[in-house]
Amino acid sequence: VPFELGADGVVIISCTEGDCLYPTAEERLSGRVQRAKSILDEIGLGSERIDHWRTETSAEVSWSAFWEISKSKLGALEG
Repeated sequence: VPFELGADGVVIISCTEGDCLYPTAEERLSGRVQRAKSILDEIGLGSERIDHWRTETSAEVSWSAFWEISKSKLGALEG
């Protein structure tokens, strides 16, 4: 849906590996991200338009760094 609404990319930020409150959430999320990336490749948009980050420290500290990296990456894709 984000791409249908005009988004250039999607950033997903999840728990540190092995540290999620929900036992199967990490596995399920990783599978869904991989499927979404495959679909983007198939339709010619490119899987690099989805970034999936796992927090290394507190989420609040990590988010701004992840956002800046993803924003730069998308800027490079746009030319």
